[in-house]
Amino acid sequence: MIVRFGLFKLFKGIFDNSQIDSRKLFLINRYLVEGSTLNVGCGRLHINGAINMDIDPTCYPDIIADFHNLPFKDNSFKSIMAFDIIEHTDKPEILLKELLRVSKPQGHIVIECLDFDICRKNWIEDPTHKTYFNYEIFRRFLEPYGFKVYYLHGGMMVGVKNPKIGDRVFCLLFSMLRNLLKKINKVFGGII
Repeated sequence: MIVRFGLFKLFKGIFDNSQIDSRKLFLINRYLVEGSTLNVGCGRLHINGAINMDIDPTCYPDIIADFHNLPFKDNSFKSIMAFDIIEHTDKPEILLKELLRVSKPQGHIVIECLDFDICRKNWIEDPTHKTYFNYEIFRRFLEPYGFKVYYLHGGMMVGVKNPKIGDRVFCLLFSMLRNLLKKINKVFGGII
């Protein structure tokens, strides 16, 4: 019973009509540590139980700050999420060093970015993008710092520092389930 509930919670984003992208919800469900999670560059994605930080005050973050100079002590967080931000800096190495600095030694850092070889339109249409990432560039950038890099459906790449056991399998299962649901929706006209 516990295992079933745990898996349902983990894959919950696929089944609900949440405003949050199901891929991000999958990662949040997997890595959120209430009271010790930092959501860097949160934009409009406010995560309950996390400190939501952004440089833009119009998205009403908990803390207004630049991710190149995080206003936190070393070793502050058990979990850090950085969704769709690494491509918005021309100095991703500074961002990465700041994330590593404020993470606890065994803390999880989740960095997510689209593969712009696959999602070319997203790269072209957003003038705030400054650093181009594809899978190979992303992998080469993160792996020397101990990150494991995975694909998570639809061109989304995820780099995880101190990944949990089974991450590669869960990412694969998530992608397969998401593809299956897309096909079922196409056949049955959007029932799910």
